[in-house]
Amino acid sequence: MDCILHLGVPQLKALSMCAAVRRRRRAVAGSRGTKRPSRRSPKHHRMVVDAARRLHDEARSANERRVLVLTGGREACASAADRVLDALPIPLTGTTLVSTRDALACERVAPRSADELLGTTREAVAFDAHEDCRPNALGRVVGAVDGGGLLLVLAPPLDDWPARRDA
Repeated sequence: MDCILHLGVPQLKALSMCAAVRRRRRAVAGSRGTKRPSRRSPKHHRMVVDAARRLHDEARSANERRVLVLTGGREACASAADRVLDALPIPLTGTTLVSTRDALACERVAPRSADELLGTTREAVAFDAHEDCRPNALGRVVGAVDGGGLLLVLAPPLDDWPARRDA
């Protein structure tokens, strides 16, 4: 996973900071002639979970939705989302994954069927934008997140996203 973005709080600088970190990593890897392995330490995993807890606490105290964007490879994002959801006091019955594949231990809805969530609320929704990022599906999903809830967006690396065309 490349970075975490907290949207809805005054920490939007994270986007530019993550891009700067990625550029430095590439420069270092290029000077060595090899790519650095992308294994994450337990400390990194704790940092992601701690950030999600703080964001969820803020959402609950304000009774507003919050968004946590996890970027990187699909497996890394799914793994991070799984750790985040396990650490939060959100029951499986209050969580939905919107994805083309079943990656989390909760209800799954295909992006093309996101309208099934209209008129319902969830404490957490994970939206997987790796394979199929449909703006209408994302709009429907946002409406399904309850006040005090959390929307997790699982996205490809931000540098790769502008070149993609989703069906």
